[in-house]
Amino acid sequence: MSRSEWAFAIIALACGCAPAAGPPPKSKAEPVVARPEPAATPTLLSPGALPTAPTLAIVAEGASAMLHIDAARVRQSPLYVAYRETVRALGEDPLAATRAACGFDLLESAQFITWSGSAPGERGRDLAGAAALAFDRPASEVVACVQKTFDGVSVQAVGPIVVVGDPASVAQAVKRLESGAPPAVPDFAKPALSFPGAAMTGALRMPRGRSEVPVTGGELVMAPLPERFLLHTELELDSREAALAMEKKIDPKRMAVGGIQLLVGKQRTWVKDRRLIHELVIEGSAAEQARQIGTLAAIGVHGMRQYISRAKEAEAKLNVVAIARGLHAQLEAGKPVPASAPRTPRDVPKGASVASEADWWKHPTWALSSFSIQGKQHFAYEVETAPNRQKIVVRAVGDLDGDGVLSKYSLTLSRGADGQWELETALAVENALE
Repeated sequence: MSRSEWAFAIIALACGCAPAAGPPPKSKAEPVVARPEPAATPTLLSPGALPTAPTLAIVAEGASAMLHIDAARVRQSPLYVAYRETVRALGEDPLAATRAACGFDLLESAQFITWSGSAPGERGRDLAGAAALAFDRPASEVVACVQKTFDGVSVQAVGPIVVVGDPASVAQAVKRLESGAPPAVPDFAKPALSFPGAAMTGALRMPRGRSEVPVTGGELVMAPLPERFLLHTELELDSREAALAMEKKIDPKRMAVGGIQLLVGKQRTWVKDRRLIHELVIEGSAAEQARQIGTLAAIGVHGMRQYISRAKEAEAKLNVVAIARGLHAQLEAGKPVPASAPRTPRDVPKGASVASEADWWKHPTWALSSFSIQGKQHFAYEVETAPNRQKIVVRAVGDLDGDGVLSKYSLTLSRGADGQWELETALAVENALE
């Protein structure tokens, strides 16, 4: 995984969806809109006593971005239960390979995670920094896990704490840990970090004019309290006018999935000075919080399934184009029209991926197109050459949902009257995402 993917994996420890349910029923009726009450009392973020997590010691002077996760608190929240149930329902555990490689469950073993670094200094530049990880496993096991599963990062243990990130940031963080230096939390991050009961907090400051959008900072607090779930987000823009304009462009009170619009909890969006603030509050016990979150997730899971299917579908589209272009280049170079290549593999993968084998791609037509797959594939591929050898169809065939209905993605090459081969510009699609 890249450094960006590693950062995303850290954030995913605190994020979840919720219990599975079937897709929303199709209907031509008008969308159902549920309008929640506005949050009665907006949350005020103000500095208080900072948490005592040992990982916070890596935060150094000059940090312009940080994220802190109290993983034990996250696991106690309805969102975490919902995440686990969603993963089981979808059968697509994103951490399954990591768990197998490491020999333990990262989500269940994490205690504290703190990331600290610098915000982007120019357009398109990644965040730079280091994360400190505290797990209930020996540090040597965590180091080995990181080395097996994440590429492009430096990793080092200091006692029970494991530090991961770019080499310069890791060296600085290790030095702070070894010296016993206290956390140097920047003032802008203290209000979010010290919020009572917070399970995840983040804060960011950016120079003006260094972003694609006029955002100069922001805060995030997720606090699953015994009688209230709170998600508080703030975006600081470079002017009040920009904040008001963004408020008009977005409607964070409404989520639309399929033709149904549904909201949970009490929500409020408002502008204060240069800040656009949104707050979601779900009141009641953990059971009531889970019920409301589950109502939202019953629709959201369908969207997650669609997202996963779309990602798999991209495999078919990219590979069909690659095969067709490879054949087109060879034909333009005067190579003989290739014979049909049989469906590879012979049996279409059904609701799962299959491990590609090198022997599958030895047919002369695959060799001519310079095409093969290393790793797993969700589709079978074939090349059909017309008997008159004037047309070639490249096709991917799949059954993503395992229901026996096949989806097909194809691209055609045709030889014109002048003898030149033309490649279609648009894919033909049958039963997309089936």
